[in-house]
Amino acid sequence: MSYKIRKRLSRIFIGIGLCIIAVVLVVNLSAYPWRLLLSELGLAALQTAEELPEPKPLPSEQVSDALPIASGEGTMEDVQLDDVAVARTESGVPLIQLGTIKIPKISLSENIVSGTGEEMYYGVGHLTTSALPGEAGNCVLAAHRNLIVAHAFRYLDKLSEGDQVTINYGDDTVTYTVYSVFTVNPDEGWVLELQPDETHMLTLITCTPALNPTHRLIVWARLDGV
Repeated sequence: MSYKIRKRLSRIFIGIGLCIIAVVLVVNLSAYPWRLLLSELGLAALQTAEELPEPKPLPSEQVSDALPIASGEGTMEDVQLDDVAVARTESGVPLIQLGTIKIPKISLSENIVSGTGEEMYYGVGHLTTSALPGEAGNCVLAAHRNLIVAHAFRYLDKLSEGDQVTINYGDDTVTYTVYSVFTVNPDEGWVLELQPDETHMLTLITCTPALNPTHRLIVWARLDGV
């Protein structure tokens, strides 16, 4: 291969690399919670949950609100999907929306879907073996975060004690207040259990750090009210 061809190819690869970096920067900057930065500088107040926009709707074919899981009156075992039109993931997994989650501090407004597998590419996933929002027990929600695509929990690490989390589930608005933020190893499943002296709690979980996700970031919050 001649020198000129190698030089031309190297320029092409460098150009492609720069384009990828530019796209990553644009995606992450567009998803950054700028309102938080402005509030820290004293230039603006944080939005409330009511002021945050509603999340983008899931695929148009969704579970009817009449189903127990969608109306906040039952569990996943009550849902009969055979005779119901339901949106699905690319591999055919049912995509069931439970509600929405809003975290004003990081300008987060996302759909909550049932399941923590590929469902999390469509929103914040609810661990089906955990409590439902507002119920006694530990309600566990998980979502992705990385530098390539600004997923739902990209800036979860910015939460701290006292921050508010609002969940709309069925006809209820459920509010939680953060009381602990910490990091654990991936195999530490105890963080998903109901903790001592707690009765109604919420656990938010995601990978950390964003660039090399070797651990899990845990946010614990306790119920304020329904």
